Amino acid sequence: MQQRWFRGRVWLIAFAAAATATLHAQRGPTPEFERLRLYEGTYEAEGGGTLELLASPRENALVAVVGGGRYPLKAAGGDLFVDATGRRVRLSLEKGREGYTLLDGGYAGRLFRRVGPAPPFDERVWFPRPPSNLGYRYAPPAPRADGLEVGRVEGPPLDAARLQQMGEALAGGQHPDVHSVLIAHRGRLLYEEYFYEYDPNTPHPLRSATKSVVSALVGLAIAQNKLELRQPILPFFTDEYPTVANLTDGKRKITIEHLLTNRSGLDCDDWNRASPGHEVKMGLSDDWARFILDLPMRSEPSL
Repeated sequence: MQQRWFRGRVWLIAFAAAATATLHAQRGPTPEFERLRLYEGTYEAEGGGTLELLASPRENALVAVVGGGRYPLKAAGGDLFVDATGRRVRLSLEKGREGYTLLDGGYAGRLFRRVGPAPPFDERVWFPRPPSNLGYRYAPPAPRADGLEVGRVEGPPLDAARLQQMGEALAGGQHPDVHSVLIAHRGRLLYEEYFYEYDPNTPHPLRSATKSVVSALVGLAIAQNKLELRQPILPFFTDEYPTVANLTDGKRKITIEHLLTNRSGLDCDDWNRASPGHEVKMGLSDDWARFILDLPMRSEPSL
C-alpha cells in the first residue's frame, strides 16, 4: 500500500531487484533493434495508467517501463509480443491508432495510446557495468560516516572465491537487473557492490518489499502480546488524526489483518490513474498516513 525509499547501506544481505529479464549477450544494435525503436514512446491508458516502451541495446528487445520497473516483451511475430507472464500484447504503428493493447488476462482489451516520445534514459540502465569495463575484482567496502563498520572477506563462513564468481556473473549480466548486493557478518559490512545506475546514495523504491518488513514486525508485536490481528486500526491514529475523511462503518471495521492481506476495501487501485489512492497521488502527498486514512471505501473490508 505504501512505498518506502531506501538510501545508503544496510546491515543485511540486500538484493534490490527489478523485474527479471532474459539476457542473451551484451551486444550492439541489430536491424531488429532498429525496428523495435519505432515503438518507443510514452503510452497512456484511458482511465489512467502510463508506461514507457524502450528498445534495449543490451538485449535487442522491447522493454516496458512501469513505475521504474523494467519488463521485457518477447517478439512473437510482426506487431505481436509476449510479456514475462505469457500474456500477449499487440502494438500498432498505424497513424492515429498508435497504441499498446493487452490481449489476455483480466485487463484484456485495455489500450494504451502513444501520447509522446519516451523520456530520455540513462544508458547505464541497460548494462550492469559499462561495456568497456566488464571485468570484476572484489574489493572491501569503503568506510563511510554512516555508523557501519566495514571489513574484508578473510575466511569462513564466507567464501571469497565464490563471492568473486558471483561478482563476475553479476557484472557480466548473467543475472539481469540486480541493483545491489550487500553482505554483513557479525556487525561488519564485508561485501558491497552496485550495478547499473545505482550507487550507495541512490534512493530506491522498495515498494512491496516493505510489506515483508511490516508483516515481520507485526508478527513480533503479536508474539509479544502487543498487538492482535483483529484490532481495528483507526484507534491507533486517534491522537494524531482525531478526524478522518470519508468515515464509514466499513472503514471503522478495518483491522490489522485486513491491511496485511490487502483486503481493507480502501479505494487504491494502481492500475487506474483515476483511483483516489493511486500510488502516484500518494507519492505527491506530504503525509502518507493521512492520505491512506482519508481514502474513500471501494468495498467493505473482507477476509
